[in-house]
Amino acid sequence: LWSRFIMQNDDNFTPTSTPLGALVGQDAQCLYVPEYQRGYTWGGDHIDRFFEDLFTGINQAVTGDGPTTFLGSCIFFKDVGAVYPKHANALPTQVLHVVDGQQRLTTWLFLCGQLAKRLRSVLHQIEQTTVTGEAASAQQWLLEILNGFYARLLASLHYDNHATTDTYQYKPRMIRQSDDVWGNNSKDAKYNSPIAWYLHAAALELHGEEIAPVVPGRLGRLSDAIAVIDENLDRIEAGQIVDCPPLEDLDFVDSDEACGRLLNRIERCPNPPASLTELQQKGIRLAVMACFTLERVRVISVIAPNENYAFALFEPLNTTGQPLTPLETLKPLVVNSEGSQKYRGSPSAKSLDAVDRFLHEDLKAEDRQRRIDALITSFALVEKGERRGRSMTDQRSFLRQPYVGTKTIEEQRAFVAGLAGTATFLNDVWYDDDPPGALVGTPATRLSLEVLSSTQHTICLPLLVRYYDRATAEGAQKSDIAEFQEVLRSVTAFWTLWRTAKPTTAGIDNVHRRLLRSGDPESNLSGLARSFTDLANLPKPKELKAVLASTLQSKLKIGSEMDWVNTVASLPLYRTAKKLTRYLLILAHHDAVADTPGHCKTGVRDSSETRNIEIWNAHFTIEHIAPQSRAANDTTYESLIYDDGLVDRLGNLLLLPEGINQAIGNRQWPDKRTIYSVLAETDPTKRTDGLANKGITGIAQRTITTIELGAHMPFCKFVGENSAPTFDAEYLRDRSRRLAGLAWNHLWADLK
Repeated sequence: LWSRFIMQNDDNFTPTSTPLGALVGQDAQCLYVPEYQRGYTWGGDHIDRFFEDLFTGINQAVTGDGPTTFLGSCIFFKDVGAVYPKHANALPTQVLHVVDGQQRLTTWLFLCGQLAKRLRSVLHQIEQTTVTGEAASAQQWLLEILNGFYARLLASLHYDNHATTDTYQYKPRMIRQSDDVWGNNSKDAKYNSPIAWYLHAAALELHGEEIAPVVPGRLGRLSDAIAVIDENLDRIEAGQIVDCPPLEDLDFVDSDEACGRLLNRIERCPNPPASLTELQQKGIRLAVMACFTLERVRVISVIAPNENYAFALFEPLNTTGQPLTPLETLKPLVVNSEGSQKYRGSPSAKSLDAVDRFLHEDLKAEDRQRRIDALITSFALVEKGERRGRSMTDQRSFLRQPYVGTKTIEEQRAFVAGLAGTATFLNDVWYDDDPPGALVGTPATRLSLEVLSSTQHTICLPLLVRYYDRATAEGAQKSDIAEFQEVLRSVTAFWTLWRTAKPTTAGIDNVHRRLLRSGDPESNLSGLARSFTDLANLPKPKELKAVLASTLQSKLKIGSEMDWVNTVASLPLYRTAKKLTRYLLILAHHDAVADTPGHCKTGVRDSSETRNIEIWNAHFTIEHIAPQSRAANDTTYESLIYDDGLVDRLGNLLLLPEGINQAIGNRQWPDKRTIYSVLAETDPTKRTDGLANKGITGIAQRTITTIELGAHMPFCKFVGENSAPTFDAEYLRDRSRRLAGLAWNHLWADLK
């Protein structure tokens, strides 16, 4: 396609491979997004994929193997005169109208801005730190690097036409037509689009201006995008990028050649990595990101002579169809290996048929792409314990190279069969609303699967796939199915214990990846990926559970019920882990019987069945006993609950169907207690009589009907027995600990 255009129109444009730092940071050149372009739409998935591409490029840069991240083509046309409205004395010398590439360019600019802010902070900290001896040499080496990249990042955010000397001298590198106008003063300048406002605000902040621009009324996805970028930069600063060793261990600083590729610095660091301070390590990691972002992120820059010609290019380049997926590029290799005449009845054909069932034609394009990503990222871990990004180039490389590199047709068939096994698990178990009962077993096991799926805990998929493959292999025994179910429950228990004890998900992905890639050396457990352990030698669930339990102790310092209960009872679980909080409440009430008034304890088996999918589906909203927003004159809830921030803790929560939850509303405690006790009644006559005789006022008839006809509400029973006139903080704290303890008993039983 490019060759055809160049041959026919070589006088009209030249496609150029250009680093974005050079393209955007060119002196007195700016980007202009026409009015007809849609707003910024990239979400967290797009941005995470962008970072994965950057990490892949950084890994390759160390060895000199393709040290560039390509973001595709960007189509522009030059026309300063077509900027409207405009103030001629505020215009840049050259304006590139963006016909294609706005989303990528905007994200890149957001990254430059957040990187610049962090480099400025690190530079300030280093300048305030006095070091002597060898450390001083490393400090000077790093300062020179950081100052250079900081200046270039700053130049990417704004330009200065020197027409004014106040805060409006910093003009954004990108603006949107209609929303924004380049200007030299507060009267003329208008930066109301998310990108223009962000660039102007960042420039003022970085130049130390105290006056911040007024935030426009609509910022679209800006805040979410910045949050995702900052999450990734936090991980980079801390060196928590497991699959990007250069950013994690910094060994490259000992090499002149590697420093040249990653820092554009021909001299290595004067000090070895181990002697660098934490601040210096942070600075080096940020410097690598700045260097790669400015110099190694490239696009094919196509600058057309006018808008009409730009659109003539845009149409064929973007509407000729989606590129072949990584799976579609694998199939020709498989057919060739099996032989075109023999392929249809071959084992490989059966395997790829299973993949096709998972990626059936009825799927929408975005759903199909999500499934492809889930399949390949999971399979990479199943096969080799490798983390793979969602870029098509990376995924194609992973599927094609191992397949071509295998020595025999049997090995190739095994590789494709592994891909099919992952696809079959995803299709028949993970994405299926009604997975095979014989496979998922008891109601508790079925609920475990639902908890993992609804919380999108996809990092557990490779581990489950390995035991699923054994449970469904030819000649599998009932014991193999039982072991799959046991692993499923233990993974759910581990996830629940880990996630509810932490305000974020940080760290758990690394646990799973290391299990697959390296196993657990302390217990002589080999890596669980297929390349390291075959199905017959997968560890028994008891061995796996021992590793998971010890991981809770080593990583989170959770080795006993008291450790976990105290942690969980002190966290605002409604905010930090809402769906898993539902699971904790279900577990706590399973086989529960009354204890002291308002509390429960574990009863005999089958006392109360709540640990099943029906209860999960029916009781799907969380009710705050003490309302999140208490009425000003309501003294029935102790003020300490709100003063101490207890309102979102476990002891203030219970489960109700949505209709019942809405009907109860934010009533005072005595009314709520009465309604709870009525909802816990199993005798319909007592329920109707109880509601009529309790003296609740101001309750609508439809609410009465909803309550009278509602199903049994097991989560209301014990709270409804609390006869105290005030719902107080002491009871809430006590209930938090007790419920956490009851949930622990079930979770720990699945890890023993």
